[in-house]
Amino acid sequence: MKKYNSTFFCRTLITAVILCCLYGCYGCHIHSLPGWWFIASNAMPLAVYFAFRKIDISGVCFLSWLGNYSFEIYLLHGVVLHFAAEYIGNPWILLVTMVVVVLILAPIYSNWTKMLVSKISGLFI
Repeated sequence: MKKYNSTFFCRTLITAVILCCLYGCYGCHIHSLPGWWFIASNAMPLAVYFAFRKIDISGVCFLSWLGNYSFEIYLLHGVVLHFAAEYIGNPWILLVTMVVVVLILAPIYSNWTKMLVSKISGLFI
């Protein structure tokens, strides 16, 4: 099973890198962006790919925490960004505010939904 997960991760990572490279081509040729944009947009995913191939990140506790709450972060970031943009005009302050608020709300939202689902499922079981 571990070998399957490793193979699946590698294939997923390769697919993401290829899609990012295609996105770089799309941006340069369709939107007439400068040539350096193509190099910069493709260098980042390639660097991430090669870094993850060489570095063992399985013991990093922050990444484990982030993985536990990644779906909640995904669900909350758009809502927080939408409402915070009404009050904050500076994009850098908006970004920092969104990250801080989402990282605080993600565990709360996760615990709340687990409690709600357990109570609802208790009604039917």
